[in-house]
Amino acid sequence: SPTLRPRMAWRRMSAQLRLQEGRRLCGQARCADELRLRGFAQVPGALPGDLERLFSATPLDRALTCSPNAVVDVAGPRGPAALSVACANQTQGMRWLWACDEPTLALFEEAAGSHLLTALSAVSSRPMRVYAACFVVFQGARLSAREVEWHNDWDDDRMSAGTAFTCIAPLRQLPHSVGGLDYWPWVGEGPFAHRPPRVASTYKYQVGTFAALDGKLQHRTQPFSYRFNERGPAASDEEAELCKTYEKSGKLRVLVSLSIASAESHLLGAAREVLRGMTPPAAIVR
Repeated sequence: SPTLRPRMAWRRMSAQLRLQEGRRLCGQARCADELRLRGFAQVPGALPGDLERLFSATPLDRALTCSPNAVVDVAGPRGPAALSVACANQTQGMRWLWACDEPTLALFEEAAGSHLLTALSAVSSRPMRVYAACFVVFQGARLSAREVEWHNDWDDDRMSAGTAFTCIAPLRQLPHSVGGLDYWPWVGEGPFAHRPPRVASTYKYQVGTFAALDGKLQHRTQPFSYRFNERGPAASDEEAELCKTYEKSGKLRVLVSLSIASAESHLLGAAREVLRGMTPPAAIVR
């Protein structure tokens, strides 16, 4: 009858919403399981447009040539923003542009969204927060194995596995030949077993997905040598367009990196101390 149709439509819509919510929770549970067992997971997420606009407004001629610890002022999408520059002696062409204040960090924090933080919280049933964030920028067509080293980001005995993570996503999609992430997934039995395999794995960054790394996971930037349309004539037109865009940008590889750790009071000091050791003095660490 006509009076039943709205009820039936509402029931169908409610069932669809429950199914979508179930899939979301299932996806978060899978990500948490992967992080417990392997130390690595791919977590769906989306970078807000304001983060792209923040980077586009950043004066790269200064950010890529200034002295370490310098602060670069940016006319951000929501008002003044500031990024502080960190460099590495080993990787000459790479720079980390860390958020310097709350308004700037808020643009990065929006990228985490509820899905990412919920998935990370489920790993060891801890509340999580974004402590710091940056753009990781490399300019160049080649990165040799001598310029990168294996490391973990949260090297502090007080921060056990499952308490801290680095989450990385590309600001823009990159050509296939541009370096991704090399990492040693855990293969021991049971959660947080740190025995590495004999062969490292490689992950190619994808827009819309965060590579979530446990703070104890060994990883490095994948060495690479850029080649136009590496996959040859059979490659898609999309890959060729990615290469053209990459070359037009000056061969910029830009990642968004979020430093996320437990918000538990007894771990606040350790988390801040670890981050203070890797960030420039002007960077904000919550």
